[in-house]
Amino acid sequence: VWTLHDMWMMTGGEAYTFQNDNYKKGIGKTPYIHVHPLQDPLFDRRQHFIELKKKIYADIADKLTLVPVSRWLESCLNSAYVYNKNMKIQCIYNGINLSIFQNRHQRNWTKPRLLFFNNESEFKGSELFLNIISRIEKDYELIIVGDHLKLDINYMYFKYTDNREHLSEIYNMADILVFPSLAESFGLTVLEALACGVCVIASDAGGLTEALDNESSYLFKSGDDEDLLNKINYA
Repeated sequence: VWTLHDMWMMTGGEAYTFQNDNYKKGIGKTPYIHVHPLQDPLFDRRQHFIELKKKIYADIADKLTLVPVSRWLESCLNSAYVYNKNMKIQCIYNGINLSIFQNRHQRNWTKPRLLFFNNESEFKGSELFLNIISRIEKDYELIIVGDHLKLDINYMYFKYTDNREHLSEIYNMADILVFPSLAESFGLTVLEALACGVCVIASDAGGLTEALDNESSYLFKSGDDEDLLNKINYA
């Protein structure tokens, strides 16, 4: 049994191929050699590896159960070059602990608070947020978790944490989560935020549209910083 949290098992080596469909055609190479987990290897052996994966999966297909964590990831697998009809595939969504992630109803501050998880990974879309932050119309307070942002404004800062209780506390300090990720298989962060009563503004990338809709949140077109700005200003 193999749980899939990204696209790695169906590509030449990328965790995500964004809008590139070479993994469907049996072409190992894409433009994304510089991102994790490849990170500019000395030798690009992606074509070798996608062929090798196809052979290995064919040899064990009738013994292999694959568990993608979203319908989006399941559809990627079904259309992949390495797919074999004898594989068993069962989508099981990620979940969160609602005894930890819950709304504590303590939002009594006056300015809206924006929460942003900053990571230098190309997947996370930090540049989109940086492009528009100076044009947010209302006065607000900013909370950053993870890597520092180079900004001329003060903000509350928390180091990255995987402590769930601490994360719940942080969510309950915020009104709006800005989540411009360019690649998400499902998106536990947005579920945690919703459970804590946070308004979520997220891209429509990957499996995020299965976790969110425009009734419980605001979805913007992935990679479109103007659409992101409009959604923040409206929220």
